[in-house]
Amino acid sequence: MTSLSSYVAAAALLIGGALGPAAVIAQTTQPDQPARPTHISGTITAVNGHLVTVQQSTGTIVINDQPALNLKTTGEVAVGRQIVARGEWRNGTFYATALQFGPAVPLTAADEVARVSGTITSVTGHLVTLQQSRGPIVINDQPALDSKTTGPVAVGRQVVAVGYWRAGTFYATALQFGLAPSAMSQPDRVGGTITAVSGHLVTLQQSRGTVVINDQPALTAKATGEIAVGRQVVALGYWQHGTFYANSVEDVPATTP
Repeated sequence: MTSLSSYVAAAALLIGGALGPAAVIAQTTQPDQPARPTHISGTITAVNGHLVTVQQSTGTIVINDQPALNLKTTGEVAVGRQIVARGEWRNGTFYATALQFGPAVPLTAADEVARVSGTITSVTGHLVTLQQSRGPIVINDQPALDSKTTGPVAVGRQVVAVGYWRAGTFYATALQFGLAPSAMSQPDRVGGTITAVSGHLVTLQQSRGTVVINDQPALTAKATGEIAVGRQVVALGYWQHGTFYANSVEDVPATTP
C-alpha cells in the first residue's frame, strides 16, 4: 500500500515540474538594493544634536550626521561652515557618513565689499559681539578662523572685520586689530548687480543670492547715478536693524584683465 507521504512527495515533484524554475524565482524575495551614495553641499545654518540644517541655493535641507560622528569622519560642525556631506538617503532622510569642510565661497568684484568695525564685548565660539555707535552686532568669524586670517579674538579689542553678509548674518573672512579711529570709521559696503527697483528699495544680485538695500540716504544726498536694472554697483553706507542704508552708490570698478 502506498503511504500518504509517498503521495505528498509525488505531488510536490509534479508541481515543481509543471511550474518550472520560474515559480521558485517568483517566490524568492529579492534583497533591497543599497541606496546609492551621494553628496549634499551647502552652508550650515543650524545644529540640533545630530541634525544639521544646510542652506543650499534652492532652500534648506536637514541631514543626520550621526554615522559620520560614529566613524569619526567629521570635523567641527558649526553654523557658518561650508560642507560637503557624503552618505546615502534612507526613508527620506540623508545620513552623512563623512563631512568635508571648505573655505568660504570666493567673492566676486561686486560683493567682496562688506566691512564691520567695533569693540569686542563678548565671544561665544565663532560668534563675536561688536559694540558699534549704533548698537551691538554679532558676527561669525568662522571663515577667518578657517583661513587663519585673524589674531586672538578677545573682549576689549578693537577690530575691523572684512567679509560678507548672508541671510542677515555677517561672515568675517579676515579680522584686523588695533587700527586707527579713521580706519574704524570706514563705511560698510555692499555690491552686486541691480535686478529690481521699487521706490527706495533696490535688489542686488550677488554670487550667494540677493540683498535688498535702501538707497534713500544716497538719493537725498544726490550721491547716486541712475538706479537701473543691470547696473553693477557698490553701495557705501551702514547696517541698521538688518537693513543696509546706502549713503552713496557707485559703479563697480573695472577689473584689470
